[in-house]
Amino acid sequence: MRSFSPCTAAPPARDGCRRPRWSRQGPIMLGTDANKPVADNRRIIDFFDADYGWWKEVYAPALPRRFFSFEMRKRRELVVELLNKYAATADHPCILECGCGPGGILGAFAAHRCRLTGIDINRRHLTQARNEVGENVTWIQADVESLPFRDQSFDIVCCVGVLSYLREDEPAVAEISRVAKPGGVVIMALPNWLMLGKICDPYYYLVWMPLRAVRRLTCAIVAVPQRTQKFSAEMIRRYRPATIDMVYRRHGLTEVESCNVSFGPLTLWRREFLPLPFSMRFSDALFAMGKKKVFSFLRSITNHWIACLVKTGNEKRRLS
Repeated sequence: MRSFSPCTAAPPARDGCRRPRWSRQGPIMLGTDANKPVADNRRIIDFFDADYGWWKEVYAPALPRRFFSFEMRKRRELVVELLNKYAATADHPCILECGCGPGGILGAFAAHRCRLTGIDINRRHLTQARNEVGENVTWIQADVESLPFRDQSFDIVCCVGVLSYLREDEPAVAEISRVAKPGGVVIMALPNWLMLGKICDPYYYLVWMPLRAVRRLTCAIVAVPQRTQKFSAEMIRRYRPATIDMVYRRHGLTEVESCNVSFGPLTLWRREFLPLPFSMRFSDALFAMGKKKVFSFLRSITNHWIACLVKTGNEKRRLS
């Protein structure tokens, strides 16, 4: 079932590896059951395909036109910074990114002396990644809940913005822990449940209202952009630091450091009322404060945080 041999600069079949499927642009390997996605995977594929062009704009090199774009770029920048830090501690490290999308993170390492593998359930994103990043990365269409690799295969495993879209997150965490080497590093980026923007916006204090008609009226008055509504709806869960820490520990992962990503924007009835440049400067100021121990409480109100974990090998429970 799990037969791919990672840590190759190009994707030749070896050690019983399934033959790659070839496209006109080049090879993209097919992982276990990736060609028969379950309903939940199809939901995720359709969601990202529907706004494919919008997601490309989010990460475009031009100046961000919305706070969400600023936030996603900041997250990518911090993840690449951490990957550089930990990759420097190993000789020719094997790096896996789960949910690699169009390859923006791995693209930063394509010219380095690393052995890179990117997996994603969405073949369209993998094709874009292969075209833009090149063949120095092994691209595999696979599901994070059933990784097609042997145990203890990677020095570093990166999973950014994936768990929050899954119906169940523990199978994915178990798989990530399984393929990480003992003492290996796992980097995860997760959305926070209690964000600064929600604390300051009165709209979120009315969500508890039981009357469906009142809720609909409120949403109609607020008129939140459709993409924002859809993005929030597809994100199944956000996390509390203490809750996700218990999930880590059950699968032999121990947090060694973390960092905040962004704060805000401040909204009134879910509408931004401050200019984007000010919101970005405000977020950066809180980010700088959060690095100091005295302001460690800011982690509880950040939009996202990035956790760096080390595999200790003391899994308390394994999921099949």
